[in-house]
Amino acid sequence: MFTYIMSANPEEKIYAEWDCPQAIAVHCYNKNQDDELSLEVGDMVNVLRKMPDGWFFGQKGNDGTSGWFPSSYVQQILNDHVRANNYRKRLRLIQAASSVSARDGALRSSSTPLMDRLRRMSNPRFLFQTDVTGL
Repeated sequence: MFTYIMSANPEEKIYAEWDCPQAIAVHCYNKNQDDELSLEVGDMVNVLRKMPDGWFFGQKGNDGTSGWFPSSYVQQILNDHVRANNYRKRLRLIQAASSVSARDGALRSSSTPLMDRLRRMSNPRFLFQTDVTGL
């Protein structure tokens, strides 16, 4: 179901950004180290790595912060429809932020490398589009 990337640790699972599991925080977690991620109940997290000791590395969908957190504080989203809806909401948020920045003159174009990367992460089909005709 998910795209895995090989790791030096055979028990570690690393996911592609565009095809990673998503989880919802069911408990608050206050980080204890700089490389950890604080969670509030209801935070949506893209899980990028899973360690066999029960720690996940993820990125919050609402602000893009990332870090390690205990897996027992989240519940994985298994419904494909919910996952697709979350990606759609994320893309709308990115587009809205781009419009506000452009209106304020801080961003001249909505087609910056960062925006392109965020759009690809939010829309996996974009990765498979090609400009070559006849394929």
